[in-house]
Amino acid sequence: MEDESSMQDVVKAGINSQPNSLGDFSLGHHRHICKQSHFDLVFAAKQKSENRFVRLFFSPALGAPKVAFIASKKVGSAVKRNRAKRLMKEIYRLSQHNIPPLDIIMSAKHNLTTATFARAQAAIAPLLTRLST
Repeated sequence: MEDESSMQDVVKAGINSQPNSLGDFSLGHHRHICKQSHFDLVFAAKQKSENRFVRLFFSPALGAPKVAFIASKKVGSAVKRNRAKRLMKEIYRLSQHNIPPLDIIMSAKHNLTTATFARAQAAIAPLLTRLST
């Protein structure tokens, strides 16, 4: 009975007794490139890397590293573009601890819409970790 009452106290207090398993892998909005001027700075650096799934534009981070995910209409319908962005976000989220401190813009290519997650991750994660200024 003591265990139940202590759990109820924790729930009433609004305290989560279990650690957040995604805490180290979260990708909050404060980590996204939002302003056009920031996009322009990254594109102006003229540093890029690509493979068959994505094109990466990057520059040294201005403060905390930030990232943006884009998919043009050449990628396909809105459903395909959103799927491509979700894939890129998840791959970045899982690889973020191995990536150097850079501002990165990830641009999807058409091939990403038909790729499985495992195949896309196998191609994109090493590309992200090899980036350098």
